Amino acid sequence: MVIETVLRSEELPAAERFDWWRDTIDRSLPPAIVTTDHTDGFRATARQLRLGTVRVSVLAHPPMWVDRCAALVRRSDPGLYHLALPLRGTRRIALGKHDAVLAAGDLLLHDTRGCTR
Repeated sequence: MVIETVLRSEELPAAERFDWWRDTIDRSLPPAIVTTDHTDGFRATARQLRLGTVRVSVLAHPPMWVDRCAALVRRSDPGLYHLALPLRGTRRIALGKHDAVLAAGDLLLHDTRGCTR
């Protein structure tokens, strides 16, 4: 079964956008700590496809930092493969012993079970 979700922060008042984004992403993807220096007027979109144990995300957002530490893996490890494609913005992501910086057009494929520090 394929399930598609589209998230748009622009539909909310500017002051609520980043908190909503962080909470929504935390519920729809494996939990992570998300921070940015661009919370004022935060604008982001995400298109997500759920294909069984595979999640595909196409993202457009300002630069942000995403950290999936061991405590979050213990809290919730759905045992998924996650494929991310940012369309705009950069995303610095910490997955266990590996850090990566994704720019627009980069692809990241990771196994949520292997994300520990």
